[in-house]
Order: sequence, then structure tokens, then C-alpha cells
Amino acid sequence: MAFRKKGATKPRKTNRRVGKIQKLKRQAPSPTAFIPAKPKGLLLLIGGSLLAAAGVLSFPNFQFQIPGGFLPNLLFLKWLALVGFVLLAAAFRLLPEPATPGEISKNWASVLFMFLFGLTFYTRFCHPETPEATFWYDDLVVTGDVRGILDLGNHPLLFPWGQREPFFPYLNAILWLLMPKADGVFINRLSSTLVDMGTCWGLYLLGRTVSGRRTGLFLMSFYAVSKPFMVYCYFGYGANTCELSTVWMMVFLFRLLNKPSFRRFVYLGIALGFGAYTYVPARLWTPYLIGILWLWILYEFRQKGKDVPTWTLLIGVMGSWAFLFLSKNNVLSPSYIWVSFLNRTPVALTAGGIILAAYIKTGMAMKKDPLRRAAFGWSTLAVIAFLFCSPFLFHPLYASHVSDTSVLNANGKLATLSEALKLVGNNIYFFFAMMFGQSSWDTGTYPTWVGSFFDYFPELAMIVGLAFFAAKPGWKKLLTLSMLALGTLPFILSNHAHSARALAVVGPLFLMAGWGMDYSWRLFTRATADPRLRQGALLVLGALWVWSAYWSNWQVWNQWMAHKSNDATIFQQIEKDWRSHHLIIAPHYPQFESPALTMLCDQKEVWALEDPNPLYLEKGETAKDIVLLFWGYDQNLENRLKADFPSAPVTVVPNWNPDRAQFLKRVQIPFNALSEKPGKLFYIVRVPHDYWRRRFYWQDYGVGHGLVWWDDRVRALNAPFPAKLNVWMSGKADGEFQAPVEGNYTFASVSPSDWIGLAVDGKEIIRFIPGDGRLTPPRATLHLTAGAHRITYTTYFQHGPQFPRITILPPVGPERPLGE
Repeated sequence: MAFRKKGATKPRKTNRRVGKIQKLKRQAPSPTAFIPAKPKGLLLLIGGSLLAAAGVLSFPNFQFQIPGGFLPNLLFLKWLALVGFVLLAAAFRLLPEPATPGEISKNWASVLFMFLFGLTFYTRFCHPETPEATFWYDDLVVTGDVRGILDLGNHPLLFPWGQREPFFPYLNAILWLLMPKADGVFINRLSSTLVDMGTCWGLYLLGRTVSGRRTGLFLMSFYAVSKPFMVYCYFGYGANTCELSTVWMMVFLFRLLNKPSFRRFVYLGIALGFGAYTYVPARLWTPYLIGILWLWILYEFRQKGKDVPTWTLLIGVMGSWAFLFLSKNNVLSPSYIWVSFLNRTPVALTAGGIILAAYIKTGMAMKKDPLRRAAFGWSTLAVIAFLFCSPFLFHPLYASHVSDTSVLNANGKLATLSEALKLVGNNIYFFFAMMFGQSSWDTGTYPTWVGSFFDYFPELAMIVGLAFFAAKPGWKKLLTLSMLALGTLPFILSNHAHSARALAVVGPLFLMAGWGMDYSWRLFTRATADPRLRQGALLVLGALWVWSAYWSNWQVWNQWMAHKSNDATIFQQIEKDWRSHHLIIAPHYPQFESPALTMLCDQKEVWALEDPNPLYLEKGETAKDIVLLFWGYDQNLENRLKADFPSAPVTVVPNWNPDRAQFLKRVQIPFNALSEKPGKLFYIVRVPHDYWRRRFYWQDYGVGHGLVWWDDRVRALNAPFPAKLNVWMSGKADGEFQAPVEGNYTFASVSPSDWIGLAVDGKEIIRFIPGDGRLTPPRATLHLTAGAHRITYTTYFQHGPQFPRITILPPVGPERPLGE
């Protein structure tokens, strides 16, 4: 790639009409157009593709897609994929380079883009209210952080686990602010779907930037129906943000390399900085791409020996970035004398001043030389990326956070070299087995994930792309392969090597596959002008894609989603019962108890079982029939139910796992079977109308959200509390306030350190989160008419089991406390 100096002679323009005529003459078919110019090359291309298709189909992760006895097993051998690769590479060498790009039209590209974009949305957002099959505690942790942002005023930059970088939780928080009545499962799915939509759009732009619109559509087609990436979207852990950031880094990188400009340097700098806020494997991309561009500029700048300011700028900025990144990631120990010397403030300020002077000097002279413009643009890119990354790099917990996802320990050293090599070797083996050879994540009888990291059609395209890269090497292809190797490092070097660490390989692998497919299609259409062959080949490609897409979706919904975890199985029954019944869940550790249940009960009226369970009602009030869900092997509870309510039938809820056929049982107790005398597991307590209704929620899921573990009605807000209440739970009280006259009423708290939410007649007038900088106790004035007004009071028991005192000042008369 070379920079053209300003004012250099431009290529001479030809007459457009003459050019079109000459182009048509060149493209006019000859009498022998139906006979390929290189018949051997065409046969190699077709034969190599067929053998590669057969070879991929023989991989363990795809053998189960062929009905037993359909074809002899010996027909499909893994080595056919290697033979297909060799034949494809030979075809790419023999067949002449396509004379014209043969690009798809804009109109067709727009139609296909919208179809694939919509398909991506559908495959991700289908049944958004349904939790994924392996729903469990991790889902609560991720979504609990979001509720912490919204309800508790917790605004961390680094979350407890390395995979949850801030972009995903804060995106969820914004969406939840816009849709406060949605539950956690829906919000997580919506956020994950939007991330995947952004990745799909970026893949199209990446393919179009590198090779053309058809390449971009190939990339979209891989992603839209990909089973593994649908599953990552359903997980809702935020890991798919790695795909989003790395793909967009590649988009802006190749756009910059195609046409260097200051604006494109800025765009890439923002993309590199954004990567720090996404899933952890994207961390390595920022310094790596900064370094690659630096080497590229140095290569172009190699003859500028006397340009001291620019050389100072290039070396100073790159050296500062490398030193900062390596030292903050525990690679350079602070115990080294030269490291501690460079970390001193006077040294850092002096180096910064020199670099700043060189930056200004280069910027003033950049109009005279495109290389200086490139050096200035690159330096601006590096500074922008640094500004985005600096909150992480200077965070006091950053080093320990990195050690959670690295073979480096807290001191920045490997325990032993042999252990490190063994770890890397095991992870490399598992990495490739996971991608291209694994038939199941679970080796048990009931696998939760059948298949590998990529689907059939993308894996076939990857063989085509790899053959294309081997036969037609180039600097862009080498750069793509280097990014592929970079994407494997977080997986290989991690001491928590699981599948999501490999998500950074998606962009490079898909680009290689789509690029190779587009090139092979152009070779094929040039080698033969017979429209029947083209239509047949297009039909075969479409059939392979549809078949692969069908199997992906079938596996997701009929195999993976059918194998529900315990919590997801309970959730299905919750959805059926909570609207029509007074639904109660009986936790039973460890088989039937998970904090994730509180998330599944979000925005629903579902209670946890206590002993006893009084049902508080006003005089003459009736309630719904009680439905109790409990662990099917809890014989003591079942005996108690039969003794207290012998006419209530106990039924088994069907479960996918035959080893736990009675995992979930359900009993329905009619309301008219309840007595007002204590002694049974459920009974009625009659209370006056003016009592407060208090509900207490399980901990670790925000304020006033999730599973209700206790519900009572009391005369005063701070009547004696349940014995199991702790200081990390939350409570909500509903009652009435009688306004004696019409006028302005002032509601005020005396405490600036308690979480308070107060709503009058459904309108929230106070939402006070301590610790957000406000030291004055909250207060609000509202105009009320004379009479009864509904009050909803929510609090977080952080400082003890009590509702913080709130007073009401009427327009006439003395101030009085609320709820006393």
C-alpha cells in the first residue's frame, strides 16, 4: 500500500461511453463460450468443492445429520476434506483471474440484506420471554448487576467477573429504563439480539469493504442462522459483544487500509477503544492493531531518515502504549528498576511533553507530505484508543481482573514453564476439537448442546477460503490470518478456557470463508457461460445453506431448548399458573433451589413457601386457588400436604430428563378448602381494610423485584418483621393515606442514607438512592384532593429491618408520620 502525494498526476479519464462499448465487446460471448477455457480448472473447482462438502459432512459434529443407512459410511471420510482443499487450491491457481468483479446489483443486494438482517432478528428474538435451556445462577448474576445499576446506584466499571465488561450491563440498564415493566429474561434477550444485529450489519460492511457486496452477503448468511451464535445470544451473558467489537474493528481497519484519511483513523481509534468495554477476548485487539498500523507506516516511512519530529512521534507513542499495556497487564513487573523509573511522574511528564511537541510539529507540517499525515492520523488513533481504555488501565483492580483470564498469576509470572506449556497444549487441542470435531459439549446421556462452534455451511466455506488464501496469497489475507491467530490467544492463554473465549475468531474466519466463496463463484461463472450450470450451482448453494439453517434451528429448538435446566422447567410451569392462581414455590436445597428463580419470578406475583403460610385477606375477601410447586422427591412435604389437604391431588409435571421423571410436582388447593384456624400449612387471616400490605423479596436482585418470600398485612409499617429478614433484602408496602382537605401535601424523609421509593396513586414522587452525591433527605410536594389515596412505599433494608420514617405535612394542621 503506497501513499500518493498531493498534486501527483492522476490517471487519465477515458470517455465513459467508449469505455462502456469496449467493456460490452469484451464481455460478448464467443461461439465457444459454453466450452470453458480451462476445463481442468473448472473440473478441479467442482470436484474439490464436492469432496470438501463430503469431507466436512464426515466430521463428528455433522455425522448425526445423515439418516442411518442413507449412504455407506465409508463414502464419507474425513480425509476427503483435505483432498478437496488441495483440488480447490489447484483450481484457484489454474483458472485465470476474473476480468471483472461480477458484482451483485445494488437492488438485489438491498433485498437480500434486509432478508438476512430480518432473519437474524427472528432467530435471536424468537420467544423472547422464554429463558434458555441452561438457565441458572449465572443469569441472575448478570441481570442482578443491571438491577444494581438501576436500583442501588452501583455504577462499577469492572464487574466481579472478567467476562462482564461494562457495555452489556449498561446497555441492559438503558433498555430497562425505557421498558420498566419488562422482566429480566426479556431485557437480556433484547439486549443480546441488538448486539447480534450490530454484528450482522458489521459483517456485511466488512465483506463489502474487502471484496464486494456478495462477500458481505455471504458473511451475513453464515451468521444469520448460526446455531452456536444463536445460543450465545440466548445465554444473555454479554459474551457476544466480543463479536460486535472485533468485527467493527476489522471494518474500519480495512477501510483505512483501502483509503487512508484522518477521519478513518479517528473512526478506527473509537472502534479500538470501544473494544475495551466489551467481552474480554477483545482486549488484545486494541494494542495489536495499533502495532500493525505502526509497522505499516514505518514501512512506508522508511526513507524519511531526517524527519526527527515524526520519528519521535511514532516511536514515542508506540513505546508509551506498549509500556503501559504490558505493565498494567502484569507482563512487566514493577519490581524492575527501569520499570519503576519510567513510572515516576517527572519522567512521564517529560516524555509526554516531548511527544506532544512532536505531535504538534508533525501536525503543522502534515499538509506537505502524505506520510506525515498518516503518522499524525495514526498518533491521533492511538491517543483516542488510550483515552477510551484509560479508565480500565488505571483502575486499581485492573491487574487482578486480568489475572482471572490469563495464565499469568497476580505477580505477572507463570507458576512453572511446564505447567504453562501443558495448559496451552491442552487448550489448543480442545480449541480445534471444539470448532471442527466435537459432536457434543456434554458427553453425558442428555447433551445440552449438539454440534460444534460452527455450522456445516460456514465450515465448508472455510475450507474454500483457506484454499483461496493458500493459492492467492496477499497482504490483506495475511493480515486476516494474523487476526485469526490473535483471536485464539485469549482462549489458549486463559486459565478459564471455555467456548466464549474463542468468539474473537468469528470475524477473521467468516471473512476468510466469505471471501473464498465469492472468489470461487466468480471463477465458476467466468469459466462457463452456460446459464443452466450457473442456475444449478446457485440452487445447490442455496440448498446447502437452507439445509444447514434448518438443522441449526431444529437443533436449537428441538434438542438444546428441549433439554431444560431445572430452573427453566420450573419457569414453564410458572408461566402457566401465576396469572390464574396464587402461586407458591417450595425451595428444596440443592435439587430444587436456585437464586435464579427470583429472576424468573420478576414482574410476577409468585411466593416462596414458608411454614406456616398465612393468607391475609380483608373481611369477606376471596382469593385465587393456591398452586404449590415443589421438588418431587420431597416426601416430608408431600406427606404434610396429604395430611392437611387430602382432597387436593398431587400431579407430576412432565420433565425432559427420565432420570428425574418426578423432578417437579404440582398441587392445587381450592380456596374454599382453607380454614381461618391456624395449624395447617395454609390458612386465612382476616384483617381490617386500613392495614398495610407488606411484601419482602429475596436478596441479590434489586429492590422490589423477583420472588416474594413473605407477605403480610399489619397495622403499622414497622410492625414486627419476619425473623428471616436480613439487611440485603428489599420490601414494598401498599396502603392508603386519608387526605383531610384538598391542597399541597409534602412528603419528606429524615434520612439521607436509606433507599426510598414512594408513589402516590401510581405516580412516583420520590426515588432516592443514597450514595449518588445527594446529602439532603428527599422530599416532594404533591397536590391531592380530599379522600383516600393509594400509597406504595419501597425500600432496601441496607441499614436494618425497618421502613425509613417519612412524614406528611398537610396544607392545614401538624405534620404526621406515614404508616404509624
